[in-house]
Amino acid sequence: MSSDTELPECWSRPSPAVNPVHYFQPTLFDDSDPEPETKPEDVLAELKVSTSDMERWHQNGWISYRLHELSQFCHRDECEIRFIAPIARSGLSDSQINQLLKELRAPYAYGDDVAYHFKYGWVTPQHAFDFVSSNVDEWLDQLGEEEDFDRLAEIGNKIHGFLYSDVGEAQEEDDDEGDERPDTRSEDTTTH
Repeated sequence: MSSDTELPECWSRPSPAVNPVHYFQPTLFDDSDPEPETKPEDVLAELKVSTSDMERWHQNGWISYRLHELSQFCHRDECEIRFIAPIARSGLSDSQINQLLKELRAPYAYGDDVAYHFKYGWVTPQHAFDFVSSNVDEWLDQLGEEEDFDRLAEIGNKIHGFLYSDVGEAQEEDDDEGDERPDTRSEDTTTH
């Protein structure tokens, strides 16, 4: 499957869950909160992965680290194993898995939202807000062309409610507090 295939607009090409620059290049002055770390044996037990599985996956190039080199898993280490474990157990041969992984950038620290589509290859769903935002004008135009004025009015009323419901409440609060605040306006702003 070629990653050049044009995707439907609701999908995009996946990127690692962990920024690759930070993955390999820690900074001298890192002011971010430290990543929570977990014990490798806890993650392996949860995923039912053996140490021999991990060694084989590392030898195949699917995992970027050797298990015995780590006393704790950081987020990216855990992302890698959570991504690779189901693929390694899929029933595909090692050569088939290698072929699939060629389309992705290693290390394979991808999130749970990455999936393989037989027509499009590796995909990740576009976030719903981004998808709606990029299509709302077209959808409204289509409702207008179809003369679905009831639906347009319904949408318009909902938008109007979002835009002006807080304004009305804020105006009422201002009116209630009006007597308590002193008038700070100057009575005469002209100079003689």
